[in-house]
Amino acid sequence: MGFRKAWTGKSGPTGSAPNVDATDDSHTWLGVSVYWMKHGLLQEVYAAGLDDIATIYDLDMHDGKKGVIRTKGQKTISPGDGKIGAAYVNWLGRDVDKLGRANFMLSYSWAYSIGDIVDTLLDFRSSHGLDQKTSYV
Repeated sequence: MGFRKAWTGKSGPTGSAPNVDATDDSHTWLGVSVYWMKHGLLQEVYAAGLDDIATIYDLDMHDGKKGVIRTKGQKTISPGDGKIGAAYVNWLGRDVDKLGRANFMLSYSWAYSIGDIVDTLLDFRSSHGLDQKTSYV
């Protein structure tokens, strides 16, 4: 998997974006924390009857139905257009342990398992000395 920075402004000492107040709805580059992926999203995956080999596609659509990711935001009002039906990150609310301004981007990950993605992000975070609660993807 390749990692890219999704934020191109001034960098902090670790090369990542400074922490942004997740209560500020004006920023648009929301990312899910590695911490939440490990301790929240994976629990949602298991609760839905899936396991850590489920792909991101499986989490979006499962057995022809809306899956874990899509289901969570379906009744949430989107801050972008004010309509019902929002992204997973908007469903997470305002908890900075769950989301913040993205400082990394993961691309072309639909076919990867959620377990591999989470493990890779945890390894990446660890090898770069990053905090999993402030590493947002």
